[in-house]
Amino acid sequence: MIASANRDGAPDVSPRGDLPGFAAVPDDRTIVLPDRPGNKKLMTLTNVLENAVVSLIFFVPGRTESLRVNGRARITTEPAVLAPLAAYGKPPLTALIVAVERAWLHCGRALIRSRLWEPGSYPAPDALPSLGTMITEQIGDIDAGEVEAKLAQANTVLLWDEPHRRQVEGVDLQRNVRYRSPAGELPAANRLPKRRAGDR
Repeated sequence: MIASANRDGAPDVSPRGDLPGFAAVPDDRTIVLPDRPGNKKLMTLTNVLENAVVSLIFFVPGRTESLRVNGRARITTEPAVLAPLAAYGKPPLTALIVAVERAWLHCGRALIRSRLWEPGSYPAPDALPSLGTMITEQIGDIDAGEVEAKLAQANTVLLWDEPHRRQVEGVDLQRNVRYRSPAGELPAANRLPKRRAGDR
């Protein structure tokens, strides 16, 4: 999970999930996080352009302890940084380079109480309406089946990359980042990551 805020301090929290070792650790005070396809709101990236302060919390499946990190983030589109972050041969369009200011381990009592990693405690799949149903009820005048089909495609075929976005929107995304950056352009990228979290 990554928490950020805009220049006025309005907060946002966004989930981040990826393959084991996805968080690159080029040195003891730097973490590099790939930005995979998501909901296209770009709220975290927009906030970072206005306010670099971020907080992260890492959960490891099966472990009740978590890792908390506070620091300052910047956006990079440097190919040398993005290439090692590729998943299934698909590099991210951007990545967040986080300069770590504070990191500590959090005790496991919250996750123990929630029984987060105990499948037997999970609610039945039909205990809540599907996402497609909820979206249809909120927006109206759309077909729930069509929404579910698009969600299924996003969660499978487009999980790691969106070719149309890379070809059509990639340049616009980079221009938008440069345009909105307080410095007027993207900051220089970090060094090529040497190792990743979990590597030995």
